[in-house]
Amino acid sequence: MGTDRTTLRLSDERKQLLEDAAGIVVDGPEDDPPRSDVIDAALTHLIESEQNT
Repeated sequence: MGTDRTTLRLSDERKQLLEDAAGIVVDGPEDDPPRSDVIDAALTHLIESEQNT
């Protein structure tokens, strides 16, 4: 079984959304989380929000 890999095409708007989300995820001014961590956090939040409604 292979590893699923996805290349995201990032429009300027999508890049800005990722930067804004990274600002929420960071642990401090020196923290620069990888995009995968930002996406994981956003997906987790989305799923938890849906489960809590």
